[in-house]
Amino acid sequence: MDFVKEYIDDLFYVKVTTNKATFWEADYLQEILQKEITAGYKKIIIDLSNCRTLDPPFIGAIILSFKKLLNISGTLKVIKPANIQNKEDIFKSLMLFELFNSKNEAIESFRTVFVAPIEEMFYPRLSSVNS
Repeated sequence: MDFVKEYIDDLFYVKVTTNKATFWEADYLQEILQKEITAGYKKIIIDLSNCRTLDPPFIGAIILSFKKLLNISGTLKVIKPANIQNKEDIFKSLMLFELFNSKNEAIESFRTVFVAPIEEMFYPRLSSVNS
């Protein structure tokens, strides 16, 4: 099929290499993701950068996998399609996910941890009063 899979430390990366992702690819993607989630991968990146068309069943497969990951405290991140034809509909659906422009950007987002200043963590009202 039209997918490239890669394991990077504790995350699973899959690139959709076809330019048209239909329900045929959706079924296969869902199979791949279910297998990896069952294997214990909780950090998944789906790369849609080659896609020009994303059918609703394909987006539905991504959303279904996202829900499964949420149930096990996992996360799914998406690399945006570069030249998508049905932009408005697709981007509304993709707004559920963290979107990235590149593979490296998505991988780095798993490595970066945000730490709030202590006063915001323990005294949120004080930090807003002092501002």
